[in-house]
This record gives sequence, C-alpha cells and structure tokens, in this order.
Amino acid sequence: MPPMEPDVLPPEYAAALPARLVPSQRAQAGDPGTAEPAHAAGLRHTDESELLAARQRSQLLWEQSALGMVEWDEGFRVREWNPAAERIFGYTRDEALGQHAHFILPDTVRNSVSREVLDILLAQQGGSYSLNANLHRDGRVIQCEWFNTSLVDENGQTLGVTSLVQDVSEREAAQTHNRYLAEHDELTGLYNRKYLSHRAEHAISLASAQQPLALAFIDLDNFKHVNDTLGHSAGDRLLCLLAARIGAQLRAHDCAARQGGDEFILLLPDTTLPLAGALLDELAAALAAPCHIDGHEICVTVSIGVACYPQDGEDFDTLLRSADMAMYDAKRDGKNTWRGFRAPLRDRASRQMLLESALHRALARDELSLHYQPQFALGSQQLLGFEALLRWHSEDLGTVSPVEFIPVAESCGLIAMIGDWVLQEALRQLSRWQAAGFAPVPVAVNLSAAQFLQSDLAERIARALDAHAVDAALLELELTESVAMQRPEEALEQLAALHALGIRVSIDDFGTGYSSLSYLKRFRLDRLKIDRSFVADIVEDHEDRAIVEAVIRMAGALGLKTLAEGLETPEQLAWLTAQGCDAAQGYLLGRPAPAGEATAWLRAQAVATT
Repeated sequence: MPPMEPDVLPPEYAAALPARLVPSQRAQAGDPGTAEPAHAAGLRHTDESELLAARQRSQLLWEQSALGMVEWDEGFRVREWNPAAERIFGYTRDEALGQHAHFILPDTVRNSVSREVLDILLAQQGGSYSLNANLHRDGRVIQCEWFNTSLVDENGQTLGVTSLVQDVSEREAAQTHNRYLAEHDELTGLYNRKYLSHRAEHAISLASAQQPLALAFIDLDNFKHVNDTLGHSAGDRLLCLLAARIGAQLRAHDCAARQGGDEFILLLPDTTLPLAGALLDELAAALAAPCHIDGHEICVTVSIGVACYPQDGEDFDTLLRSADMAMYDAKRDGKNTWRGFRAPLRDRASRQMLLESALHRALARDELSLHYQPQFALGSQQLLGFEALLRWHSEDLGTVSPVEFIPVAESCGLIAMIGDWVLQEALRQLSRWQAAGFAPVPVAVNLSAAQFLQSDLAERIARALDAHAVDAALLELELTESVAMQRPEEALEQLAALHALGIRVSIDDFGTGYSSLSYLKRFRLDRLKIDRSFVADIVEDHEDRAIVEAVIRMAGALGLKTLAEGLETPEQLAWLTAQGCDAAQGYLLGRPAPAGEATAWLRAQAVATT
C-alpha cells in the first residue's frame, strides 16, 4: 500500500479501527499488598465488564467488517489480517501473517515502493489515503483504496501501521470507461469531436505562419446505400473497418476523430495544403481497397475538404466549417476527391443560409408563382400544351433563379412541400382555363426525387385531380433519368400506377443522366425530352446531331414521342423538323410567361381552329 497523496483519515474510518489494534496501558489499581476497598472492587468489576464488552465489539467489528483490516509491524510485515482482507486478496490469515507488504504489490509497482517510502508512511502522524494497484493471489491486479494510520504509543514510539482497505476495481473500471467515452467514439474507438476540438485548440496555440496546420473533413460517398441494402449492422462494421484504416494512415502527431454518422475529422499539425493533399491521396487509396462485409465486397470512396490555419480560420470551429464547405465542393465536383477551402465557398454558404431561411417563408408569404412555357408540334406549329415552371420573387432577396433555389430546396428538405404546391397550383390553373371555356391542353409538372419516391404518390395525385375536377389526361409528369433510375424496381411500380390513372409521364433532360435501356423499354412512358445541351449546337456539332438523331430514332422504335428543349433558332427548328422530332419548346416559340399571358396562346389557338 504505497502512499500517494497523504490525506487526513476520515472520522468514520478512524472510528472503525479495531480497539484491539490500538495499544493502551492502564495504571495499577493500587499497591499489590494493600487491601482493596469494597467500593473500589465494585468499580473495578464495572470497568472490567465494560472492557470485556468493548473487546467483544472490537472482535465482532474485526470479523464482520466489509473493510479489510491489516496491521503491519515496524518492518511492514503482516501482524494481523481480518476475514475481509482474506476475501479481497485471496490469502488466508495464516498465509498472510509475516508476509512483507510487497507480497500484494504487482511487479510494476513493487520496485517503486522502496524502504524509504514505507518509512515515510510509518512516520506519518494521523491518517493517510492512497489508491493503489494491488496483486490478488490468483494473479489479478486489483485497485484498492487504503486508509492508513500509524500506531504510536504514549511514549511516541511507532509500533506499526493499521490499514483499512477496500477493493474498488469495479468503480475504477467504470470511471475509466466513462473517461474513455468522454473522449472517444464508442463505435469506432477513434476520438470524438469534443476531444479533437481540445487537441486542435492546443495545436493552434502552438502553430504559426511558419508551422501551419490542416484540418480535413471526410465524408463517405453514398454510405446511405450500404445501410439501405445491407442494414445498419453491416454499416457499423464497415465504419469500424474504415476507422481502423484511417488510424493506420496517421502520422505520430496526427489525430483522427469521428464526427458522427459517416463523417470523420483529421487534425494534421505542421501541415501545409500541398502536404495535406498528398497525405489525403494516400488515405483515399487505402480506404478505396475492397471491404468484405457479410460476404459482400464493398468499395468505398470519400469526399474530403481541407482547411488550413491561419488563412482559412483561426479557431477550431471556423476551420471545421471551412473544411466542411470544401468537402461539399468536392461532392459537387463529382465526389471521390479532395478540395481545399476557397473564400468564395464561404460566400456561397452564407447565400445558401439566406436562401434556406427565405424559402421557409416563401409559401406563407405567397412569393412562389408558376410561369407557363408553350410546347408546339413541329410542322403544324399547333399548341400541344404547357410546361409549368416555378418562379420565386422573394420580398427580401428579390427574384431568385430556379437554378439557384431548387438545389437549396432539395438540400434542406423543402422540395416535396414546394413540389406539392406546384402540382396543386398547376391543376388550379387548368381548372380555371376549363371554366373559362378554353379547349383543354395538358400541363407538364416536374417531379422531384422526394415526390417520386413517395409510396402514396398515385393516391395523392388522384385526390388532387378530383379536388380540382381535372381530367388525368391533362396532367403530364416529368422526371429525370437519374430520379427514375435511383430505385428502378420501385420506379416500375410507380410508373405503372400513374399510367393506370391515365397520367402521361415523360423523361426530362434525356441524355444527361444515367439510364438503362433495359429499364427504359419497361417503363410506362409517353415522351422523351431531349436536353437543351444537345439542341444548342446541333447545327454546327456533328456529335450532338448524331446523339439527337439516335434519340429520335430510338424513341420512335419504342413508341415514344420526342420533344426538343431550348429551341432558339430557325436553323435548329428546321433541322429538328427534318429529323422527325415531334415537338419543341424554347425562346424561339415562346418564353415562359405568367398564367395571364399564357391564356393569350390559348385564345390564339381557339381562333386558329375556328
């Protein structure tokens, strides 16, 4: 029981010390040859009875105490050893008596407990406390609390030490585990963000322009797909495997933490951006090696953002935000790469925050509207219908382009709500045109992925059609290839349900996303819309012409109509007409316009047909 920091023995422990261990001397009652008075004999009998009772209580305390009680002589050999000490250390009283204190000390501690240390303990006045690693008879190392008191007689001579001891291994293990959890991620064993932030602030305090540091933010690409297909348990095992690979790639002074989910943070002291890039290229290669989980081979790619002190932030939180923005920049650039922070990213993030806040208020403020772009048959120039295009004029931000706010609506989870508003508003306008007596023409509405993957999409649209008394044949839904192919088997069921309602469906921006021809022929579709990026250069670019020709031929073979987007010149119109494209829309034929102006095309159509 080598002492650590001495402390005064608590009163409750001091009171528990057995009286049998505390030396005492009693004065003789009188001269051996002198007769004892009767009253003195009575007092002596009372004293002896009280002393006997005290000794009995002391013996019971010694035998029944839950605390180990050990008495050591001046040489720190065991003089007494109670039953609780037997239970704590595994040695019987007979085995322990005469043993030196070293017998219950592990080798790692024994060498540090010199005679001088024991002498200091022996010489201490009052009590002392220590928490020690001790050795059980079976070889286990246990953690024990010791409360030690020197035994000093009335002449000031130290007779030994008496100790109270208890095994606190479970308590210490729990506290150690709690301290571990306070600093580590429970799943992967890496540090957590809280601990990393402390390490980062310390590293920042030591860094300088000559000794910069880098902070890297790592996000696994498409990790949700693993959870969705193999389950969260497999996803957790994959995270642990990747965390081990990250740890193996670190230099001695680097630090890795799990931010949460599939995100990790690296603290790279004394590292410039070029050096960080080289290290991250090696890390990405290590992470990309196949992982085998439950019989499946999984290949993982990562998107990484890097921020450097001091130019990208002078504290941990700012550096982390900068690295996070750079990571999303890597995502936008196609994933599976790393990007360093650039100042415009901060402006973009601030703008996105403004847009998110304003979008949440847009519906309540009635700031959204629909413009309608006409679609015409090539050759006859007959009005075939309209595409409803969303517009937003913000009270705070002015007119915001759909190219800017649609991705923000998707990222912040508002796109489904906004998409539902678009559908309802388009049907309201169709109902108004019908009530005004115009010949009905279809209106096309774009569907987001969030809407298309709703399990009750067909039922929701059916209710909306009934509510506005609009024929299903007048509604056309547009979705991109990527949305359709995100979950192709579910898409087949969804498209079949929409077809059963009589709703027409077209693939928008065809040719720009990923699609499978085997699925394309199975999808219940009505039309392919040729993306404007191919139409723009069809007059000059033979490759674009070849692509558009192929799409028109393929659509015809599959029984699908074609519509060219972005028609802007008479030459494009002539070429598309000659190739047999069915319809087109674009500035040449008509710009998107509010419902009032779109009504003028309906009037013109009515005049032309009378």
